[in-house]
Amino acid sequence: MNHASLNVLIVDDHAFTRLLIKEVLLQLGFKPGGIHEAEDGGAGIRIVGERTIDLIFCDWQMQPMDGLTFMRTLRDPQKNANPYLPVIFCSAFTERELIEHARDSGVTEIMTKPITAKAIEARVASVLNKPRDFVEAEQYFGPDRRRRRMLDDDIPEDRRQTPAKTSKAG
Repeated sequence: MNHASLNVLIVDDHAFTRLLIKEVLLQLGFKPGGIHEAEDGGAGIRIVGERTIDLIFCDWQMQPMDGLTFMRTLRDPQKNANPYLPVIFCSAFTERELIEHARDSGVTEIMTKPITAKAIEARVASVLNKPRDFVEAEQYFGPDRRRRRMLDDDIPEDRRQTPAKTSKAG
């Protein structure tokens, strides 16, 4: 996939982390003018409202708006015109409960710190080459959390849903 025409937003309060992600993205073929940066979730939401963004990297721990609050705002169609954006969530937290909490907030992929070029490349390929359908349910809006595609016969009747929309970046 040609990454040159895609716009990426990196939301992280650490300048070094933003620089690391940006350098890897440049090596993957993204153009410097297409890589945007924000120091916290609030600034990230403003950029999403002002620019066309195709992919987001977002840190968990930031002030004053953290990554989970950013995700809730991003995925809310009342607060954001494009709640279908793919988000790669970056976190030093690896406890199962915290990872599930992030997943349940609507992140597309999770990347644990310390970040590596290989991990960035793998997550970018995943979200751009294999986009997941979005699901809208009473308590959840975001990419389908199931990794394994199930046949309708395998899904209990009360859990069958029609995807809200298929989002394809690029």
